[in-house]
Amino acid sequence: MVLDAVLDDDSCTWLGTERDKRRHFVLARPIGSERLQDHDLPRLVFAQADTQTVRYFPDKLPIGVPREGWRYVFLYLMTSCSGSSRA
Repeated sequence: MVLDAVLDDDSCTWLGTERDKRRHFVLARPIGSERLQDHDLPRLVFAQADTQTVRYFPDKLPIGVPREGWRYVFLYLMTSCSGSSRA
C-alpha cells in the first residue's frame, strides 16, 4: 500500500533510505539558516558495552519532497480503524 501511494504521486521525489533522508534534511536548509545536526533528526540509539549504533529515521517509511515548494509528504500505513463505530 505504501508503494502504491509512492507510485501514484509523481509530484514528489521520494526519499526511501536512511542515507537519502539524512542527507536531504541536513543539506537542504535555506541559505542563511543553521544546518540541522544529527542529534536534531529522528533516531534510535542502540548501545552495548562501549559501542553504539544509531539508526536515523527508524520508521523506514518514505518521505516525499515536492519538486516545488517545501511541503513534505509523510506516509503512514494505518492497519486498523480506531474511533469509528462498526455495525
